[in-house]
Amino acid sequence: MSAGLRLTVVPIELPDILVEQLPSGGEAEWAELGVTVPAVGGEVSIGVFDGLQIAPGMGGIGGLSLLGSASVLPFDVFDTDGFDESDIAFGIGARVNLLEESFYVPGVSLSLMRRSLSEVRFGDICPSGIITGGSSGDTLESGTCAGSGDAGEFTFDLTNWSTRLVASKRFLGAGATLGLGRDGYDSTVGFGFRAPPPAGSGPAVAFRVRDIDVGSSRWTVFGNLSFTFLIASIAAEAGWVQGDSPIGEFSDFQSNFDPGDGSWYGGVGARISL
Repeated sequence: MSAGLRLTVVPIELPDILVEQLPSGGEAEWAELGVTVPAVGGEVSIGVFDGLQIAPGMGGIGGLSLLGSASVLPFDVFDTDGFDESDIAFGIGARVNLLEESFYVPGVSLSLMRRSLSEVRFGDICPSGIITGGSSGDTLESGTCAGSGDAGEFTFDLTNWSTRLVASKRFLGAGATLGLGRDGYDSTVGFGFRAPPPAGSGPAVAFRVRDIDVGSSRWTVFGNLSFTFLIASIAAEAGWVQGDSPIGEFSDFQSNFDPGDGSWYGGVGARISL
């Protein structure tokens, strides 16, 4: 059995939908908002079966481990702009060793994980509740808002099925990993905006769209190099992730970003083991 605990802090940039933007040249231009997203997570691996050895230096074949993970996004603790509640993510899965690493051969494993994240909300156009008008239904709510609120909002939850085929090899303090992955995502999203009253005074106009189901799946190829010295490790990772088609209703929107293009990514990190 093995377990680990980690703290991750990721800076991201989002459209600043919390503040009303004035149109420029007939089009609204959204400023960018820098947000620091924290996460405290833990992982556990429990060995169920050690696997079979078919020859000296070639063992662990068919070894089985159960995997679990839990993470908390403590937005309220870090006072993150636009986020006012902590959110929780859970994961459960299993890993099968196809070959255990030895001096002669790399370790090869296949894993499957299911992760779920509870609803995350950024902004709130009408905390006091929208007074609905004539255009309301299962997914659309519109009307007026007498109280204060943000200029925009969005919400989402996430369910992820993740499969990874990984080969890794260590020599002295150095390590190398190559992997192939397949990810499937399902999410229920919503968004909303508010506008000043048409007459210049009175309650603001607000509308909210909710419970829109979206999904995506894609392949990824990745690799990393690491070096460990005593209790400290440093690592560098790079990879490529496949693109996907845009959401149907937004496919005609003009944008410099094409979700159908694949993307390269990379990162560096350090870890201290106690």
